[in-house]
Amino acid sequence: IIDKHEISINRSPSRIVNLVKARRIDAEIDLAKLMEQNWWSKPVNSSDTTTPFGVDYWVVRNATAGFNGGNPSGFSAGTAGISSTTYPTWANYTARYTTVNKTDFVAKAREAYTKTQWKAPVETPGFDTGTKRACYTTYSVLAALESIAEAQNDKLGKDVASMDGEVLFRRVPVKWVPQLDADTGAPFYGLDWGEFKVEFLSDWYMRETGPKEKADQHNVIQTFIDCTYNFRCTNRRKQFVLDTGN
Repeated sequence: IIDKHEISINRSPSRIVNLVKARRIDAEIDLAKLMEQNWWSKPVNSSDTTTPFGVDYWVVRNATAGFNGGNPSGFSAGTAGISSTTYPTWANYTARYTTVNKTDFVAKAREAYTKTQWKAPVETPGFDTGTKRACYTTYSVLAALESIAEAQNDKLGKDVASMDGEVLFRRVPVKWVPQLDADTGAPFYGLDWGEFKVEFLSDWYMRETGPKEKADQHNVIQTFIDCTYNFRCTNRRKQFVLDTGN
């Protein structure tokens, strides 16, 4: 939204910045933040028909180690309408840890990673586009893993933070997600991007309408950008999550 007076004021030769462009970029940044929030969360329950199915919908936490990531809270019919109670193989791997060290966290993460590397015994058609794994977690967990990596390396030299941004788990990068820092459960996600996709409604990807005058303010013009989408996971058994349960 922008007032026509602002356009008249913000013009050459006195213009310092392109105000319309700056407002547009601000709006797009806000949209990106909302999409990230949607990605790392889930709808409140099955009655919520506007919030996309994020990671917490597809990758469910559980205190017991194993494939116990069943139906997400608020969805008694199950993820994607398939109940993990009826079909127990439609579940992600879970584990709970107390301390980020080798005997607790690392041992459980290794088991989770190993047991989620599923492969069909014969070639079959499917949605998988190839294994593309990455791990995502909070800063506190990442910092602890960086310290573990430094402690096991006796050739670090003078760099007191040599492992910052360099930590790998089973040769897979571990990435910090600022959105997860507010999560008291300190989750550690192992996601296979070969099974995750973003689906857009045809003709509704960043669909733009306007600019046009605002009905009750004739000097104000507005532009709408709509994006209708959802997230899809085709194999929950290739995903895992560790958390503290807090």
